[in-house]
Amino acid sequence: MIENFIINLMKNSKKYLYALFGMIFGILFIEYGFFKTLIPITMTVLGFKLADPSFKEKILVKIFELFERFKKNLNKQ
Repeated sequence: MIENFIINLMKNSKKYLYALFGMIFGILFIEYGFFKTLIPITMTVLGFKLADPSFKEKILVKIFELFERFKKNLNKQ
């Protein structure tokens, strides 16, 4: 069981590191309360997702698609 945990930790170390950074930044940015707790949790999830290369690729594809649409709309006017 602990071996599986260590293997999983080694495979996904970047994800866990980004999640930890998001959590630390969130705690330093906001102190206490509902909204002050919601923001660090959101930042942690965001950091975890941004560490995933496939998620980054999807975001970049969407940005480039929006840029292309914007260019087409400018050319039509």
